[in-house]
Parts: sequence; structure tokens; C-alpha cells
Amino acid sequence: MGKPDLKILLGINSEMVDPFSQMAQTGEAMEEFIVNVLLFVRKYDFDGIDLMFDFQGSHGNKVKFTDLIKSIRKIFDMDTTIMSRRPLIISARVPPFEVDVISRYDVASLSQYLNFVNLAAFNFNRDYKNTIVHGSALDADTMNSFTNNLNVKSSINVWLNAGLPRNKLVVGIPAYGNTYETSPGTHMVGAYAFGLGNEGQWSLQQGKLAYYEVCMNIGSYWTQVMDTTQGVPHAYYYNQWVGYDDTSSVQRKVEYILQENLLGVMIDDLGMDDFADNCGDGKFPLLSKINDVVSTAPTPIRPTVGPFTARPTTTKATTTTTRTTTTHRPTTTTPRKTTPRKTTTKTATTTMDQLSVKCGLDGPTPCRHGGFYADTCDKNVYYQCLHGRPVKQRCNWILVWNQAGKRCDWAKTFKRIIYHKRI
Repeated sequence: MGKPDLKILLGINSEMVDPFSQMAQTGEAMEEFIVNVLLFVRKYDFDGIDLMFDFQGSHGNKVKFTDLIKSIRKIFDMDTTIMSRRPLIISARVPPFEVDVISRYDVASLSQYLNFVNLAAFNFNRDYKNTIVHGSALDADTMNSFTNNLNVKSSINVWLNAGLPRNKLVVGIPAYGNTYETSPGTHMVGAYAFGLGNEGQWSLQQGKLAYYEVCMNIGSYWTQVMDTTQGVPHAYYYNQWVGYDDTSSVQRKVEYILQENLLGVMIDDLGMDDFADNCGDGKFPLLSKINDVVSTAPTPIRPTVGPFTARPTTTKATTTTTRTTTTHRPTTTTPRKTTPRKTTTKTATTTMDQLSVKCGLDGPTPCRHGGFYADTCDKNVYYQCLHGRPVKQRCNWILVWNQAGKRCDWAKTFKRIIYHKRI
């Protein structure tokens, strides 16, 4: 592969209002979800998963969410250890609001099992439909104290103060802007808005414009304003307003992330960057700026890639002292008359029932038709005897051959985890 350090994760999202609550209703449903995810990830050779649930409305699921992450980590690590496979990454996308962090996440516990979290440090305008709020400001607006907790720096501090290690925090930057409908010419943060702005020509979503739509608008007839207080730009035209990130604000954010020794940066979403160079700054200008700034930094902090729960085995050195005592006794030998016995010699027939099956066995070794035999060297492999000839078979993915049950089955260690309701 051209980029050995490239890791591709399976993003797990849902359009349901509250997918986690429905999936976590029973232990069996949660276990089925984990096993199906693991099978899918291994089948299609992903490097791990990124849980992208926003968990809106899941305030009562704080413990269950921790149990889910802990269970995923245990089963993933068991798969890695038992099946001798590469470790899998587990990450989660998390919100920037302190109220959500406190009510929905046991950060100290989660940090033990997640490789990293992707902080969605944007959409700060979520609860403000009639007040202009920049959705991805780096700093607060000094003229509007209500924005003190509606910016990238404050959201980073929320997660760090909750107990997340710096080397597990990835900060997100949006490749889109949030929009409002305002009075003509109104463009200051904190001003009244009539509601969300018009949908874009291509993004087709009210209240949101892709970066390539924003930069094309600015290149024609929109007025651009750099808000030096919040460290981000916004633009307006007649009764439409948009707050967004450009290459200059992206640079400031990435420099701050590096200054704080955080793990890295994510972009959301890549398809909204100017991928076709419509605005003359090259293809993917936001992503390119991220890479340019990161490449000038010292050696980056790398995420820990499991297995997390593997425990080192400790062997105690033992010393055994043997004492030998020799006693010489007088011996008396009495000759005894012996009678020769008749011996019977039996001819032994060797079959697979009497042999340990070797790795890669495939040949005319005698076996009982219809019988099943385990491979002593590979827990995935078994042999089925057809007309005296063993035929090699392999269990799917994480299953192993159960000789007693004559079937592919979970390993005993997996069974204890998967079917135990409290993991």
C-alpha cells in the first residue's frame, strides 16, 4: 500500500432521532450490534470504527454508553489477541457543549477505551435560530458574553477539564458555513435573525452553505468581513448571512491545536471543501492548509492503537532444592524358575482418529467417512472426511472450530464476554 500510516475507519451513523437509546435497550441488542460490527470490519479490512452518533436526547444513557465502548474494546481486543490480528481503532465523534458532556459522557472512563475522540467544534449556533451566532468561532465575541461558551477554545477546555488526555483529542473544523436570514445589511454577531438562511444551489440544505458555495458567492457579490475578535470570517448579501472558515482561520485554529499539544485535526465534511478549485485557491484549499500547517509542526503525537485490555503475564521465579539420601542395605538374591509365555502380536492400523492433525494436512491419510477433525495448529481450520480423504475447511472470521460440538463456534473467552450481560 502506498501510505502505510493511512488508517481507514468505518463511520457508524444513523438518521434516527436517538439511535443509541434504541440499540441499547437490551444487553442482547447491544451484543448483537458489537458482533456484527466486528464481523463487518474484519470482512472489509477496515482499521477500526468511528461512532458518529450525536446522542441527542440520550441524557439517561451515560452508563450504557460507557458500557458499550468498554464492551466493544474488550471484544475487539480479544479478537486481536486470540486470532493474532492487527489491533482495531475505536473513536467517537462528540459534541462541544458542556451540558452534553456532563450529562452524557463519563469522560474519565471513556478515555481508557477510546483511541481518541473527534470533537465536533462547530455548530455552536445550534440553539440560536433568531440570533446571529457564528457556528465555528475560535474565540468568544467580547461584545456578547453569551458566546463565552460558544467557541472552539471553550469546547476544548470542556473536554480537557472533564479528564480527556490531550493526546486523545482531535478537533474538528467545518468545511461549510451556517446561515441566517436577517434584515438587509445586518451582519453583526448578536443581531436579530428571522431564521435560517436560504439553501445553497448545490448543497440544498437550509441554514448551511458548502465552502465552495461561500467562496464563489464572495467572488461575485457578497461582502466579506474578518471578525478579528472571534478569529473567523463571515459574509453577507442583502438579507442573507453566513459564518464560515477560510484558509486564514483554518491556519489560526490548527496553530492553536498544535500549541495545545492536542492529537490532531479533522475536517467535516471533505465533500464541501472546494474540491474542483472553483475559487482559484487550488483543490481542497481548507484541507491543504491543514496539511501545510501540521507538516511544519514537531513530531506529532500519535494515538495509541490497542489492544488496550491485554494484561502482561508475570512469572515468578522458583527455586527447588532436592536433597538426596542414600542408604546401603544388604541384598539377598534368590533364583526363580521362569516359564516362557506365549506372546501375541497385533497389527496396528493408523487413522486420523489416532493422530494429531498437522498444519496443512491434505491427502490420502485414512479417515472415517463423515468425520470431523480439528487442526492442532490453526484454530480456524478443521477437516471433513469424504470417502477416506480429509478436506480442509475454514471457519469464518473470528469463529474457531469446536471439536466437541463438531461446529464453528466462538472461542470460550469470546463466549464469556458476548453472553455475559454485565461486561
